[in-house]
Amino acid sequence: MKNTCTTALIITILFATMPNALACNTVADCNVQGDFHRADKLYLERSYAPTQNSSSDSSYTPLPDIGATLSNIWQRSQSNAEPVRELTNNEKIARNEAAGDDGDAKSAAIAGDVYRIGWGGAPKDERLALKWYEKAAALGNVESQVEVGWAYWKGKTLEKNATTAAKWFEMAAKNGNTEAQSFLGALYGTGEGVTKDAAQSAQWHLKAAAGGNGNSQYIVGLLYKDGDYLAKDPVQAAKWIRAAAEQGHTNAQYALGNSYHDGNGIAQDYALAFKWFSAAAEKGHVDAQFNLAVMYLKGEGMDKDAKKAVTWFTKAAEGGEVSAQFSICGFYYYGIGVSIDDRMAEFWCKRAADQKHEKATTLLTRIRAEVKEFGYRE
Repeated sequence: MKNTCTTALIITILFATMPNALACNTVADCNVQGDFHRADKLYLERSYAPTQNSSSDSSYTPLPDIGATLSNIWQRSQSNAEPVRELTNNEKIARNEAAGDDGDAKSAAIAGDVYRIGWGGAPKDERLALKWYEKAAALGNVESQVEVGWAYWKGKTLEKNATTAAKWFEMAAKNGNTEAQSFLGALYGTGEGVTKDAAQSAQWHLKAAAGGNGNSQYIVGLLYKDGDYLAKDPVQAAKWIRAAAEQGHTNAQYALGNSYHDGNGIAQDYALAFKWFSAAAEKGHVDAQFNLAVMYLKGEGMDKDAKKAVTWFTKAAEGGEVSAQFSICGFYYYGIGVSIDDRMAEFWCKRAADQKHEKATTLLTRIRAEVKEFGYRE
């Protein structure tokens, strides 16, 4: 018993007086042993020039074995009670590149984002960004598959190739990306990069719509409304159009206003029609502006208000809506909601007549004949 205690004491003293004898001496060894702080210390000694006393980004030089360091040391240390220091921007970039090279799809995608937006002082470089997106896409990162699809579709960094773009979009679409599903639906609708197939187009839009894509929800609503490759169903049409409208889709808001106004697939409700026409009109939708003006003029669900009708007709007219241009011409000619003004009437009738509006052409001829004989009223 006495000899055992003596031996244990000697071993303890040896360990206490020779701490460096068993300490890890390489970054990789310290990483494996879980001594992250020592790994970081050794890493810094090797990755910064000896004349530099700070760890600023400007003095940083990546190590050749970066994949064995940055991609593991800090990630693993975060679960410890005392994580290592915060990484510099350059180190964060290098870590994502290293992890991407080691097969981590998300890190490769982040590296792509870094060069696309020029994060952390990295240069904006679309080709370098695409390199990392392609790596991430091949590793299964869905968002990167979409990015690569757009790169081939737009043809800015690569030569435009609709067929290759469609393949990447389809890969992302099959992985559940609603943006890719919606765009693939559009491609099958036009036949760009794929064989034109309206039925396939409808099915991809259905998938995207079910996943919450507002654009496809609107399109599915129209397909149900018109009975194109989906059985005509006004109720389903209103359901999907409303889903898109609630996401802020302007055309859907206008269409939903029409559904409520006419009671098509949904109970007629002028108040809700006014609400959705207003939402689209405020965003510049000229047909919604025109319909809103008509509701004010007729007093549908509200008191008649010719002045507000003129306001919205004018907005639609300024946006090029020919019926609104003719209506404003008539308002100024007859003095409805505004004072009689032949000059303004002539101006708006000419705008409409230039768009081949027959009634506007007739009224313009009348206005000019009266002006020639009696002069302008104003």
